[in-house]
Amino acid sequence: MPRFFMNQIMPGDASAVLTGEQAAHARVLRLKPGEEIVLCDGQGTDYAARVQEITDGQILCSIQSSGPSASEPRVHCTVYMGFSKGDKLEHVIQKATELGADRIAAFPSSRCVAKYDRKSLEKKLPRWQKIAASAAEQSGRGRIPSVLTVNSYIEAVERAARSELPLFPYENERTVSLRAAIGRASLAEVACRRDQLDAELKEVLEAKLDGWGIDVIDVEVRDIVVPRELQPAMAAAAVAARERDARMTLAEAEADISDMLKDASASYAGDPEAMRLRTMHLAYESVKQSGGTLVIPSAFSEGFTDPDTAEALAKAAKQG
Repeated sequence: MPRFFMNQIMPGDASAVLTGEQAAHARVLRLKPGEEIVLCDGQGTDYAARVQEITDGQILCSIQSSGPSASEPRVHCTVYMGFSKGDKLEHVIQKATELGADRIAAFPSSRCVAKYDRKSLEKKLPRWQKIAASAAEQSGRGRIPSVLTVNSYIEAVERAARSELPLFPYENERTVSLRAAIGRASLAEVACRRDQLDAELKEVLEAKLDGWGIDVIDVEVRDIVVPRELQPAMAAAAVAARERDARMTLAEAEADISDMLKDASASYAGDPEAMRLRTMHLAYESVKQSGGTLVIPSAFSEGFTDPDTAEALAKAAKQG
């Protein structure tokens, strides 16, 4: 079914008029009164329409119904591309649009052959945006991706790093595939971000319903459905993550204990009385829980008395 993008269409409109290039395109397709077409506002909403009247330079259409575009991906993706020579950048814009990109950003870098000043970019951007619109229309998209430029490679990296899942393709990467990199966002992370997801969904719904007279009071994610075929793999990943966290916690605790024992040994080295008290405390703790009896050799028992007391005990034993 033919699709046409229209910026003037609004929710609640009963009719729409194709003019200019859109009307010329409709004439090329030899549309006739009564044929059904799809009008799109470029923001993700499709309008089922029927051609009513064809006149010179314009085509009148009646709108039958409207709804969210089913062809739009649920993931918003921004593609960053360095300035390239020839028409390579235009080819990237076309293919990125067909694949579902939400935004395409071009940037200069030290290794770029193509160099554009401000005046040339002012001429290039409308052409690039037109290429994106044409590719979106031909591929059945419900949204036209925005094409923009950033000032430098550093700015492009900084902007990409603020996204939820930044990916940096490298031609010599041999271990991490694109599928593996995308799959690193676990279900636990999604569940932990429920509040943030609620707020993001509320903003999206408010934008979609703007002009319809509908107010979005609250949005809440109640449940997350996991496909059955993914459940064993996700369970194994969760077990591995718990084991890793437990080992990391144990290692950190051992490191902290070793530091504390090192500090304690330095304190006991200069204080024999404190060392004897610590010895008594360890002996007490060893039998406290079990309620057993601790037999202490005489050489070890000397640590529980000072030298004067030990000498007095020895004299009393001889006199007795």
